[in-house]
Amino acid sequence: MPTLYHFPRSLSSAAAQVIAELSAPVEVAELGFEAGQFVPPTGPVKLPTGGMGLIGPVRSCPTYVEEDSGLTLIQCAAIVERLCDRFDAESTLRPAAPDARARHLSLLVFAEATFFPVVQFLSPEGSPHDNAREAMRRARFQGLIAPFLTEQLGGQSYLCGETVTASDFLIGMPCMNNAFNAGVVDGFPELLEYFERLRSRSSFQQAHGDPDDAELSAALGAMVRTAHTNSWDFGYRAPHED
Repeated sequence: MPTLYHFPRSLSSAAAQVIAELSAPVEVAELGFEAGQFVPPTGPVKLPTGGMGLIGPVRSCPTYVEEDSGLTLIQCAAIVERLCDRFDAESTLRPAAPDARARHLSLLVFAEATFFPVVQFLSPEGSPHDNAREAMRRARFQGLIAPFLTEQLGGQSYLCGETVTASDFLIGMPCMNNAFNAGVVDGFPELLEYFERLRSRSSFQQAHGDPDDAELSAALGAMVRTAHTNSWDFGYRAPHED
């Protein structure tokens, strides 16, 4: 059985949500966060990929492993596509038509390559981490990204129409973490309604964890504090490197 190594409210949440929506036969190995490391609750995990390991060469979730094929993927957009290839024969989470599929793929890559870097550590005005870089991120979200997403919605319920797709899951993940808290979505009512539709899905709640989980919130807070250092050396190590 394939395995997704997953940390709630990280990029892996989008892949975990796809698994939940499809009832895919994939083990979701949920990780914890202790002393600056991602660790599984049951102890260190040894993967067959050596140095590529549990959280990858860039020290981040997700990691997806197929033992039968020998395939290991560490980018969420690629993992989502692989999950749909294997477990979504009816194209319930991605458009079937070629032109619509191309747009869906573009949104997947946009979410991971452009959208997520802007909002992953977004801070509200007046917070301890508010600085020129944060002001630039807020301005980019409000001046460019939010209008783009609104245009993509075009009055529809979801980005690719009236039916949810995996691209919505990648867009929704960072907004739950930071965009709402930073207040940058407040001036875009259509986006607020869109994100609330995503947050109301049971698969979203499964993939992102309990929003009132104090331990998880504290772990994420530790990550944010680390990310706001000048060195950008997070010091994360994969369990197999212990």
